[in-house]
Amino acid sequence: MVPEITPLEEYPLTLSREEQRKIVFAVREAVESYVSSETYPQGLFKWLPSVRCGVFVTINKHGMLRGCIGFPRAHYNIGDALAKASIYAATEDPRFPPVTSGELRDLEYEVTILGKPVPVEAEKISSELKIGKHGLIVERGDSRGLLLPQVAVEYDMTPLEFLEATCEKAGLPTDAWKMKGTRIYMFPGYSFSGFS
Repeated sequence: MVPEITPLEEYPLTLSREEQRKIVFAVREAVESYVSSETYPQGLFKWLPSVRCGVFVTINKHGMLRGCIGFPRAHYNIGDALAKASIYAATEDPRFPPVTSGELRDLEYEVTILGKPVPVEAEKISSELKIGKHGLIVERGDSRGLLLPQVAVEYDMTPLEFLEATCEKAGLPTDAWKMKGTRIYMFPGYSFSGFS
């Protein structure tokens, strides 16, 4: 039996609009400092509570993805996770070359806060997954794919299309969710960006 996600378990912390704004500005400052001088300004996220949670940092340039790295599970406290994800999204995403200083003024930042991933049965995805609220992880053997909740909204996907796209992200056939041994996890997440 898959545990139901209750409102108290959804997110490890709730952030005010002002806190969200401060996080986005700190992410921007971390990336700009690291890309310009390969130094990381200390203390950017020290004001955040010592709560462990999953986070992702997405960097876009003129509306197109430029980098996205994060930690789906709560291995780090939020400040450390944001610091690492900010730099990694700008410099370590294997799909893109590292961000250059000439690009910095054109970058937009989005942060996603993730709740705990819980196993879900494929047959229940259509009834349990809430588009825009839940993301998915698909694992099979050494293959693993993750899509954040906002991806389903951006591409106007149904729950089944979202599941198939997550399989594809893992490098698997789109129907891999039907195969024995494929593991599916659902997690709540909320994102914020902009504030310019």
